[in-house]
Amino acid sequence: MAGRGRLKNFYLLLGVVVVGGVAALVYTSQTRGSSTTETGPMPVVAADSVPPAAYVIGSDTAPVVIDDYSDFQCPFCAQLAILTFPDVRTRLVNTGIVRWRFHDRPLNIHNKTLRAHLAAACAAEQNKFFPMHDQI
Repeated sequence: MAGRGRLKNFYLLLGVVVVGGVAALVYTSQTRGSSTTETGPMPVVAADSVPPAAYVIGSDTAPVVIDDYSDFQCPFCAQLAILTFPDVRTRLVNTGIVRWRFHDRPLNIHNKTLRAHLAAACAAEQNKFFPMHDQI
């Protein structure tokens, strides 16, 4: 019974982190405006190379699906990816309880995020999205 209580606390903490991250993103995007600080021209992306709606890890039959809308340069998204996601992957995704779907949501307030998302999309073409995600 003690294991269920710890798992319940884990889910509660995960929910708080996700809600806090979303709130921080909304606040940050509203307070900093929408100016772009990208340096240099962005590469042209062909229409047929548009990334999928989500990059997925986990079982198709998992009873829980988590949609992660992230920006690679966002400090709150990084905190989720570095501190929380490895534990979620080990305890929940790898055991078939959770299916994790990563959605690209680059914010135009970050100057290197578009290149990071393009690099991850290129890695996804080689079935290496999540290893690239972990490196970025």
